[in-house]
Amino acid sequence: MNTNEGNGETIKESHDLDGDVDALSDLYKDWAETYNQDVSSEDYQAPRYIVKYMETILDYDAVTLPTEPNALKINDAGCGTGLVGVELKKRGYERIDGFDLSDAMVDVAKDTDAYSRLVGGCDMTRRIKAFDDDAYDIVLCAGVFTLGHVFPSALIELIYLTKPGGILITSTRKRYADEARFGDFCEHLESEGRISILDVNKNAPYIAEEAAHYWALQVH
Repeated sequence: MNTNEGNGETIKESHDLDGDVDALSDLYKDWAETYNQDVSSEDYQAPRYIVKYMETILDYDAVTLPTEPNALKINDAGCGTGLVGVELKKRGYERIDGFDLSDAMVDVAKDTDAYSRLVGGCDMTRRIKAFDDDAYDIVLCAGVFTLGHVFPSALIELIYLTKPGGILITSTRKRYADEARFGDFCEHLESEGRISILDVNKNAPYIAEEAAHYWALQVH
């Protein structure tokens, strides 16, 4: 379900879908073939940025995960065509799984050879049964929490995938974060003892037309 925003008209169309899973699936089926070219033309920086941000978070004192790339098991949630997986592979990470709502996007991601396992047809608004709970040291989610796609409550499904003590890192397009009150939802989860908010990097690189916030959450 990766919305790695690209072609201007397609982006606007995707933002008006109000989380309609069937409509999103149809849109990305049609977009998969030209997606990488489109997002490149829009200076989409989130995949590269979220991986570098992850490495910064791994140095935090509160994080006790190993720092050696091959020791970390990572899930690229809403992997789309595999742009995050490519960035991870460049930096030496090899234990990478991923999933997406769109089978067509996953088919493109398979060609990157960055992933150990990829699964399509995964609706992030429901339990992701294709993977075990508490299975991943790190879950990355770039370009999914954006207008017209998923509500902040989808974070709960990603928490299930993350080991206690593991890290969940997600981007939120700036306007989405404000309108969906994403920060309030994170604070609610923190008050329930489900996560700790380790860091929020606001107004960071995302796409040419708008910045994003990046959230680093430690799962309990």
